[in-house]
Amino acid sequence: MTPLRFSLATVAAGILVTLVSHAYPAGKISTTHSAGAIRPSAPMLSPRSGHSATLLPDGTVLIAGGMRRNQDFYRSAEIFDPAKNEFRVVGDMSLARVGPAAVLLHTGKVLILGGWVGHDTTDEVEEYDPAAKKFAVVGKMTTKRARPSATLLDNGDVLIAGGGDSDGPSGVATAELYHPAMRTFEVLPPMRDGRVSHTATLLNDGRVLIVGGRGAKVNAGAEIFDPRTKKFVATGNLNVERYKHTAALLPDGRVLVAGGSDSRDLR
Repeated sequence: MTPLRFSLATVAAGILVTLVSHAYPAGKISTTHSAGAIRPSAPMLSPRSGHSATLLPDGTVLIAGGMRRNQDFYRSAEIFDPAKNEFRVVGDMSLARVGPAAVLLHTGKVLILGGWVGHDTTDEVEEYDPAAKKFAVVGKMTTKRARPSATLLDNGDVLIAGGGDSDGPSGVATAELYHPAMRTFEVLPPMRDGRVSHTATLLNDGRVLIVGGRGAKVNAGAEIFDPRTKKFVATGNLNVERYKHTAALLPDGRVLVAGGSDSRDLR
């Protein structure tokens, strides 16, 4: 298990964050703080690190995979119900995996793809059906990936970009589109740089901003994927190179990039 992955310590406790959201006029951000509170939730049924968490249409959250410790990976999944403040068991995935990507499709199903399996990565993709409460394998990506980005586009397709193709710290530049209606994968022209543990943010105009990550080295570069041309174009650099960071679309259309690690995992 390399430092790229996850801490050995896993926890079962949950934290529930409650915020009051406000609508802001275009181009303006409120200078006042939103009211909010942080309080403990019920604990998960299993301690997990490197799992996925996906908000479902009914307001519950699907938590899938992850690990208890090195090489002790989970196939299991559980559902958090905020109305009851409890976790409950749901069906198992086909593979025990750490570091998968998960995205809610327009159909209401959850696409779960890639991840580390043992000392290797996987190309296997499956869907979780909330109505049936079951996972089903739907195919294989064109390459193995762990910790890729998976972004739901406006047309319902999923952009899958980068990720690690081995147990090492470097990411790949390859990318592909998943077409849910046909359950097929389309190879795309590659990104400009290899990336793992980067961020991908859907912009208001339907394009996707790809930021940071780690390839041969930690990356400060950013690029934009345009679904119309199906190509990636460079769009400047971060002030600080980083990976394992977060990114959030702000109400005025800008993207906030925060935190992350440098090549020593110290920042």
